[in-house]
Amino acid sequence: MTEENDINFEEPVSEAQRTNAKSSEYSELYEQLKDSKVVTNLKPLVHQGISYIQKNPIQSSLIALGSGLLMGLLLNRRR
Repeated sequence: MTEENDINFEEPVSEAQRTNAKSSEYSELYEQLKDSKVVTNLKPLVHQGISYIQKNPIQSSLIALGSGLLMGLLLNRRR
């Protein structure tokens, strides 16, 4: 019998175990990044953006709509 035909008798990993492993990976990554210089510098910009959207919801929606339309046209353009 060749190695290609060998049956793997290892205990199967459940979906819950995989999910827990990924969750802990992401938690560790979050802990590393939450106090990084990049995140610290971006926080004021995010708050400024949220404030602008709350003060100008219609204008913000139209800007998002126009940006999405433009990107869609550019990406789906036939050559």
